[in-house]
Amino acid sequence: DGVLAGASTISVTADGFEASVAHDNGDLQVWNGDVVQETKLGEDSVASFDLPETDQARRVQVWLPHNCSIELLDVSANAPLEPDLTEPLPRWVHYGSSISHCEDADTPLGVWPVAAARELGLEIYNLGMGGCANLEQFSARTIRDLPAELISLKLGINVVNGANLTSRTFGPAAHGFIDTIRDRHATTPILVMSPVCCPAHENNPGPSELGADGKVGGQEFSRHTWIGELTLCSIRDILAELVEVRAKTDPNIYYLDGLQLFSEVDAPTMPDGIHPDAGGYRVIAQNFVAKHPREWAAKARG
Repeated sequence: DGVLAGASTISVTADGFEASVAHDNGDLQVWNGDVVQETKLGEDSVASFDLPETDQARRVQVWLPHNCSIELLDVSANAPLEPDLTEPLPRWVHYGSSISHCEDADTPLGVWPVAAARELGLEIYNLGMGGCANLEQFSARTIRDLPAELISLKLGINVVNGANLTSRTFGPAAHGFIDTIRDRHATTPILVMSPVCCPAHENNPGPSELGADGKVGGQEFSRHTWIGELTLCSIRDILAELVEVRAKTDPNIYYLDGLQLFSEVDAPTMPDGIHPDAGGYRVIAQNFVAKHPREWAAKARG
């Protein structure tokens, strides 16, 4: 018993052209918990794309699979390939959980930060880290050291569903994470986003447990209130206050409530109760484009 991974999909975009090719004949790993139990060797795949003919140089982007690792053997074309020397788009560095990784997106173009960036005319660098967006300092240092015109931080779900921090430690950890980024990005616009809707953890703490129905459930509160167990509702309150306090001395920090991106109305598109399906990720992308703070994006363009 288990879940079969989705196909490996490569997408190509160029001057309005968009196409994707999927393969399912690559290596297959059989996992038992966190251990690879068996590896079944597959075959090499070739993804071919027929772009419209043109006599002008154009920017062609190849989007590699978002749901597996690959070995890139060769890239070829029937016309000369040259480095892209056009003016680069503003670079947006995004940090988040598996809901930013978007493993269940139908193509690499369906990953919500990718879809939003393409709509907004930005170059995305997506640090969606499944199960690992716990404000670790190595992630903050990575963001600090990357070139970026825009930064966004999608915080909270892993902290709650893993029961990794408390009401006492979450706020200071978030402050420290942002402080580290500010060491080298003193004025880069930072957008802090709170969690999207997850009914199991809106008012119930973690850790998450998978029920017999295949959906995630939360826990009852401990009788020891001093533990400071977190829910998504309390996370949103903490982050909103954190940004309000920092904004008094930092004019380049902004807040976006995750429920503006994906609310209880959208929750039925979560097959397991915590991760949206491909359509749900498109909803997040569309809502981000419509509802992100305009000042945040505008500052990237001066």
